[in-house]
Amino acid sequence: MTLAPRSAMILAAGLGTRLRPLTDTIPKPLVEVGGRPLIDHALDRLAAAGVEHAVVNLHYKAEMIAEHLARRSRPRIELSEEAELLDTGGGVARALPLLGEAFLVVNSDDFLEPGVRPLRNREGEIAPYLFAGIQLLHRRLFDEVPGPVFSLVRLFDHAEKAGRLAAVVHDGEWYHVGTPQGLALTRRRLASRRQPVPCSTGR
Repeated sequence: MTLAPRSAMILAAGLGTRLRPLTDTIPKPLVEVGGRPLIDHALDRLAAAGVEHAVVNLHYKAEMIAEHLARRSRPRIELSEEAELLDTGGGVARALPLLGEAFLVVNSDDFLEPGVRPLRNREGEIAPYLFAGIQLLHRRLFDEVPGPVFSLVRLFDHAEKAGRLAAVVHDGEWYHVGTPQGLALTRRRLASRRQPVPCSTGR
């Protein structure tokens, strides 16, 4: 598997229910942090890392996200619209024809500033790390899928049993903005120190 994939997928189809009432009127990927929508932070960093092509799955308020993305030129963007939510695994599986052999998958509500152990905690266990929502996957992982709607966790279980699950520890800052509390905390944190340096959007 190449370590420098040129394609990526951003998971942006979710309802953003935990971020309500803000997401009653705006989809979560368009929520601003540091003066820019979350999805632009993700796309900027992918472009800076050499990713040339990104697939974005859409469902909730899809038209708003599509209109916003139409203003970008880097990376090249394709849309994968879901008439009904397919969960993380189903969404990626549906978009496989648009993706490369190896590709990144990024959650749209994670915010990393530049700057894991591959074992997931079970019930009653405390893990030393948490999953930051960025994945490097190979399309072989999807050779056998449980159905059209499923979580990527199901495939991670198979990869872990086969000894094919690995991770890298991120040594910068990580913010989860999937809740009003997380969003407020992130905005306060960024306002109290330097703002993140925007990457080139190619606009």
